[in-house]
Amino acid sequence: MSKKGKDTSGIIPNGRKIRVIRERQGFSQEGLAEKAGYDPKSIGNLERNTGNQSINLIQVLADTLGVPFEEIVIDKNSLVGKHLISFDTYLENKIKNFIGRDWLFEKVDDLLNSSNWNSGYILIQGNPGAGKSAILSKLIEQKDIYAYHFNIATQGINTTEKFLRNLCARLINQYDIRRESLPDDFEEDSKFLSELLFDVSKCITEKNPLIIAIDALDEVSDSRDISQRNNILNLPSSLPEHVYIIATTRNVKDLKLVVDNLASPIVIEEYAEFNISDISAYVEDYYSNSKELKSWAKKQKIKKDTFASELVRKSEGNFMYLCHVLPAIENGVYSGIKLDKLPAGLMNYYISHWQIMEQQIGGRFDKTHKKVICTLAAAEDLVGIDLIAKWTKEDIFLVREILDSWNEFLSRQLDESEKARIYHLSFREFLEQRVDPGLKTYHKMIADSIADQLGDEFGIS
Repeated sequence: MSKKGKDTSGIIPNGRKIRVIRERQGFSQEGLAEKAGYDPKSIGNLERNTGNQSINLIQVLADTLGVPFEEIVIDKNSLVGKHLISFDTYLENKIKNFIGRDWLFEKVDDLLNSSNWNSGYILIQGNPGAGKSAILSKLIEQKDIYAYHFNIATQGINTTEKFLRNLCARLINQYDIRRESLPDDFEEDSKFLSELLFDVSKCITEKNPLIIAIDALDEVSDSRDISQRNNILNLPSSLPEHVYIIATTRNVKDLKLVVDNLASPIVIEEYAEFNISDISAYVEDYYSNSKELKSWAKKQKIKKDTFASELVRKSEGNFMYLCHVLPAIENGVYSGIKLDKLPAGLMNYYISHWQIMEQQIGGRFDKTHKKVICTLAAAEDLVGIDLIAKWTKEDIFLVREILDSWNEFLSRQLDESEKARIYHLSFREFLEQRVDPGLKTYHKMIADSIADQLGDEFGIS
């Protein structure tokens, strides 16, 4: 079948379907790649919907597998195409340099394989920076979970509606459920999701269960009153046989989740032996692969074991601390600072970095860097740098330069529209708690700027 004359502008590869058909026909990725004349990595990227998703490759695979081209693509205007949210890049970033956590994965497996527990909820709890999102991403990779969702407050992906749209689209795609649209009231309660799970339960078995993965329940936010709802995200109170939901959350007391089969939470305790062991393994692995760290330690006449044990102690059992501090050492931020003088704990790292930037920028810091970064935090969602420039009344080139110097704390979209947002909730919380309470100064700045613009447009003084 030729793709000549076929409009491919409105389609995306259905990586999940390609994998299912490949495995059904007995091909490994290497075997299919050899028969199709492509690199196995290209097949893997396509199945994960990452990397170069060539239409030519999709056509070749359709021909090689003997299936219609349309069977292994998703029409962007279809139900699945319109509602499915891609987290592929996010997943890749989270599992990069992943190490350890075997103890936690064993606990999850023990629950999933328990003969006395054939459906239910598993909660993974931990403080900010404990690595919950990375753990869930690794579970998704290990167990080939397709039905998953990440609540990301800094990206505005944290409402019940977005969760249900994405999850329902994934379930419909995974199990070939025939539906043309979602009901008008699909997000009002758990009824539609429960019906969908019931339909799916007819296709699954004890050896091939449905596992749903949901990240960051604590980041869910809804403008509508949820006091009448039983559960956060309208999650069903009971699940069909062989359906499991694994979710992560901070240690919060008021999490609205009333369900029939809730396992005892798997808690990531910062100073627990298993967690400290994982932290230590991460530091040692990072050190072994970093010439810059070795050079920094050599100048201070520090051995690897001393470096690793001190970083583990200062991390206070927090992976995010290491994700900031280790690259900072590599990049020369702490070139003149002794090992024992490095900040201890994530919040102290934020304070230390803020102070270092203040010293480097000097008197312009409050009027430029502080203003731009706090305004970006107050905006919350992904926002164009042209708007940041307008709100702060700063030159757009200066705004871009400032964002470049804070890049490790940001998520940026560097295309024609050029947008940015604060990457992690914990850094925004630092700004709200330690820099400008509630970011009230910058919420007012944005509101005043919008009011001035409306006044100019409608002649209101």
